[in-house]
Formats: sequence, C-alpha cells, structure tokens
Amino acid sequence: MTLAQLRSFVLVATLGSVKAAASELEVTEPAVSVAVAALRKELGDELFVREGRGIALTAGGRRLAALASEILALAEQARRSVHQEPGQSRRIQIAVTDAVAEHIGPLVDAFSARDESLELGIETVAGASFADFLEHRRVDIAFGPHPGPAPSIATVPFLRCQLVVVAAPGHPLAEETDILPQRLASQHWLIGPPELDHTTMTGLFFMRHGIEPKEVAAFTSEAAAIAAATAGEGSCFRSRTRWSTRSGAAR
Repeated sequence: MTLAQLRSFVLVATLGSVKAAASELEVTEPAVSVAVAALRKELGDELFVREGRGIALTAGGRRLAALASEILALAEQARRSVHQEPGQSRRIQIAVTDAVAEHIGPLVDAFSARDESLELGIETVAGASFADFLEHRRVDIAFGPHPGPAPSIATVPFLRCQLVVVAAPGHPLAEETDILPQRLASQHWLIGPPELDHTTMTGLFFMRHGIEPKEVAAFTSEAAAIAAATAGEGSCFRSRTRWSTRSGAAR
C-alpha cells in the first residue's frame, strides 16, 4: 500500500469518478485505475462499485476513505516538519477562490505586518476543493465558501459581503427597484473566473434560486467583468465589503 495509491482512491471517493480523480492528479485514467486495483487486491474489497453515472463506496471503502485521509494528512505534516528548520520563517499556506484572490491583498498585508517571521503562500483553488485541501493538510486555512460537512474542519463566518448587481445606467435593470431572481435569467451575464462556480458568488446565487442564465460570458477577473458591465456589455454581480484600515477586519 502506497501513499500514491491512497491519494488516488481518496480522490475517486471524493470526486465521484476515476476521470475526475485523474484530472485532479494530472495523470491518465488507467493510472488511477491501476492504483485502485492494487488496493482492491491487497485489501480484498471492491472499495466502490459503479452506480448510475457515479460510484457508491462499499462499507470497507467508506472506512478506507476516512483512514486514508488521515494517513495522507499525517504524511503531509511529516513532510513539512522535516523541511522546517530552527530560525526559519514560518509558512502558512492559504487556499482562496478566484473571487477572493482579487480582494485578499489588504487582509494578507495587515496580517503579515504583525509578524515578520511569517511567510504566507496563497493558492487559488475551486471552492469545492476546500475540504480536500484542508483535510489532507495541503493548506492551513481557506478563505471562501463553506467546505461542507467535515468533522475535522472548523469553520467561522468571516468577511460578510453584500452581493450587488452591476449594470450601465442605460441597462433595463437600472430602471427597476424590486427585481425578482427569476427576472435575471434572461440577462446577458458577465462573470469572472471560473465559469459559474456553484460554490461561490454568481454561481451560488443562481443555484440557490434555480436560475439557468441564457447567456454567460467569462472574463479573466471580476474587475474585468465589472468594467465590461459598466461599459454596457451586460450585467454582473460583485461583492462589496467595507474594510477597517486600522485592524484589517471587514465590517
């Protein structure tokens, strides 16, 4: 049994398919299948079976998924501990979504200014990957959507934001006050990366309200989408947060 085999199995169990696990690991699907097959042979359990378009874990597969996550987390902790030397800067690895990455600068600056021995690393990942990154200790903390039910992860509501619609003065929405969510489905939507991530911002709003937008155009950043909206190319959402320059906290 190897860490690579366990990592492949955990990703299959978490993402629900061999194809998705292979994409995450940036390897071929046969490579993931071989790793899982080796675990099946050694443990004498199918671990999971196909169910419709997805998979269903066996009882043994569910137990292995929980234990394998702990093993991988401990392995990552061991790797980082070995490379940490006395007097070396302490490194905190942070996961953020694309939307948060655009606005996290003031927070990072305020936090790192309190301790010069801290080194902050920021990695942009999909909100749906937060639980996996945290449980496997690939990051220390994540800023973004709730990672979902995970007993090993502590969550705290943080940086409450207001989601507002941005459109040019001549846009039809600019003349309306009480806009029903379903009214938004017919609009031409401009979004930042990634395309309609249902764990955050615009994608989450649409999912919660059962909206299927007819036209969506993706931009390289939220700022670019807002600029296009103000130029009259469509409408978009933006988050609005007021920062306290004294403490770096949001109000």
